[in-house]
Amino acid sequence: MWTKVHPTAWRTPVVEGDGHDGVFPLSTSDCPPSKVSLPRLLIWFAAGLVAIGLIAFAYAHVSERIKSQGGFPLGLGAIGFGGIAGLALGYGARRMRVVQTRVVVALSWILIAGGQVACTLEAYRLGVVQLKAEFRKDPLGGVSEKFLAESPTDDAETKAAREKFRADFNQKEEVRRERVQFSTYLTHRVRALGKFTVSWAAALWAAELVLGTSIGAWIAYRLLATEIAPID
Repeated sequence: MWTKVHPTAWRTPVVEGDGHDGVFPLSTSDCPPSKVSLPRLLIWFAAGLVAIGLIAFAYAHVSERIKSQGGFPLGLGAIGFGGIAGLALGYGARRMRVVQTRVVVALSWILIAGGQVACTLEAYRLGVVQLKAEFRKDPLGGVSEKFLAESPTDDAETKAAREKFRADFNQKEEVRRERVQFSTYLTHRVRALGKFTVSWAAALWAAELVLGTSIGAWIAYRLLATEIAPID
């Protein structure tokens, strides 16, 4: 079981035999001001930066695999990432006894937001790699410029056929360039909700980012702000 400990419990020393043996405040936000350590905060931030980067990389790859099975509902992926990142940052700060709660929450928000962006960019990169692999399977994809160039020996029929082939090739190239753009990726993400312009798709992505990041920062805050202690 767990019981709530008064926020000022650290000021009262625990004396054996007073009926409170083994009960200690675990929240680092209640440590005496003398224990505030800037180096500890910097170490936590550096470790958090690395951890969020690894989480973003792994989450993007897992999300791509899940996407092949239908994918996350819109917004759920961002919330899941924010929750995992918030737990990691909050637990890390608590274990390292980083006592600057407000600073930790603010930095957590920044780290999680950056991780959300990195995760999206990595998922976009994976999508582009997959698209390019599909393009290479297209028979027209291997056509060289030399083959498309006109030849002095071409007759009228050959020139017309070559011109039509060139037009088809250029049209496909234009479609390919459009499909690998980040703006296309954003609109593709929300296709289940309907047809959106790039601006609206970007706005929805930003809303997901803010929602997931805020939830993650709140989780980190709760891990630091809650005073709990085990009892027998």
